Amino acid sequence: MKKTFIIIASLLIILSVALPAVSVDGAGARVAVLEWSVNAADEHSYIGPALTDMLSSRLGSEPTILLERSDKVKEALSPLTSGTVTEEEALKAAVALGVDFVLFGSVTVLGESVSLDAKLLNVKSKLSKPLYASGNDISSVIAMADSVSKGAVSEIKKTFSTKEPVDITYTGIFKEESAQKTGVTAAPGAGDGEGFIVVTRKTNPEDKVSTWRSANQDDFYHAMSTADLDGDGTEEFFLMSRSKLLIADFGPKGLTAKMSLDNNTPGSINIYISSADIDGDGTPEVYVSSLTSGVAETYLIEYSDGEYKRADHSVFKGRFARAVDFGNGETALIAQGFRPARGYLSKVIRITKGPGGYVDAGKITLPREIIREGLFGYHFFDLTGEGERELVRIGERGSLQVYRADEKGEWSIYWTSPESFGGTLNTFDTPENTSDGDTLIFVTVRGDFIQADLDGDGKSEILLKKNNTEGFGKYARRKTRFKDGFASALSWGVANLEEEWRTKDISGYIADFTLTDLDGDGKNEITLLVVEGTGLFLKGSKETSYLLTHGL
Repeated sequence: MKKTFIIIASLLIILSVALPAVSVDGAGARVAVLEWSVNAADEHSYIGPALTDMLSSRLGSEPTILLERSDKVKEALSPLTSGTVTEEEALKAAVALGVDFVLFGSVTVLGESVSLDAKLLNVKSKLSKPLYASGNDISSVIAMADSVSKGAVSEIKKTFSTKEPVDITYTGIFKEESAQKTGVTAAPGAGDGEGFIVVTRKTNPEDKVSTWRSANQDDFYHAMSTADLDGDGTEEFFLMSRSKLLIADFGPKGLTAKMSLDNNTPGSINIYISSADIDGDGTPEVYVSSLTSGVAETYLIEYSDGEYKRADHSVFKGRFARAVDFGNGETALIAQGFRPARGYLSKVIRITKGPGGYVDAGKITLPREIIREGLFGYHFFDLTGEGERELVRIGERGSLQVYRADEKGEWSIYWTSPESFGGTLNTFDTPENTSDGDTLIFVTVRGDFIQADLDGDGKSEILLKKNNTEGFGKYARRKTRFKDGFASALSWGVANLEEEWRTKDISGYIADFTLTDLDGDGKNEITLLVVEGTGLFLKGSKETSYLLTHGL
């Protein structure tokens, strides 16, 4: 064992000396890497300085990152008295150095397990991004340093993007405006995009808004997510149809397809897609729930060697999975089993990612009706602003429901909206394709919503969609088309949800939406996934899909 330590120590020292960190003059993000603290026996003390040098080398090799010299970093930290650098001390050192970001943290060795716990502190916003990596032995430190540095670079590029801002200009066509609410103010607009937001409670004369529409895509894309998997500082679009996944970038020429991933098995259908950084390494994962020959499963989309690839893990076999807001700013991965003869199974679990990969972290408590109706359409957060973690979901008939838990953790309904939202064409038949009388047995995947502080007032808003049926279609159990829809933002008032703003009615079916900085100006835009010509949701249908974006 001692011989192994000597070999690893020599390798770490060679790597850190061979790739020295230097400071470069010019434009870019200025970053300081502090010396790593070590929580381990004395024989592992070499890891701290070596890890600091490795991270410095990797960050310094990025052309858009300017690394502060190590002697200046030590000088800035010299007044500190504690052995472990706190966020407050890191911020003071960063201000003294005049850098934009500071990376610091600790390495812990417990038996054969090693973990890196880092923080990337944004000096301007004073917010820190946790970064994490773990391994099963000392030799994994090098790969762990690569993982943490990749996450740090991705976060830095989100702020200091090399991508030129893109002018998103309205190019689409809306249906003629229908009757809207009275007594509200039309939001200010720019050019042809004026009037996209037709209901608003808050206006700012200095706001400039614009809208953009992509070219039509010849497929029925019924869900989407965005994530920066390739680490270039901008998010890719992952558009999901039943049989494939289209991965695309947005740039001056609009939406550009990078690659298409077809389902592995004929007849397999994609159900749901979400993304989140579950393991805390700074790089998100993309999770796709699918159904193959009646068997539920979830697979991952990963980026390596310049390609997007599918990865399967045993813990997801027989289960749908998705990322959810779990409260207190935390994102979690939850999963639920599905069987053709039984439907959704009676246990929802949380899945975490540790040194050995993805593991079952145990059952979570939910109301019976939510478990019975499936994994989709709910999140956990403080909606009312009273400091309580609440469960918010879109119910069976589209009503928005707020649950609260008692001292025993049992959930009960606190409030229900009088109007309905949502509306989805994302359904699938049970594999047996059985019938109950004249009614086909099918499963509905509930539409999702987003919670975020959209206006910066410290309170959560809910961003959601509403699709409208026409004629007798509104009474059908299985919807086959929608005439139009809109997106809306709601916030909690004194005793109920109040509408903050609403878009125009958009002809067609709003399949999904996301918040992302599409044009690289540092502000999020709402991007809607719209489908035209909706009919029966079947493979081979002639519907077309497009993205419609509006600056908030």
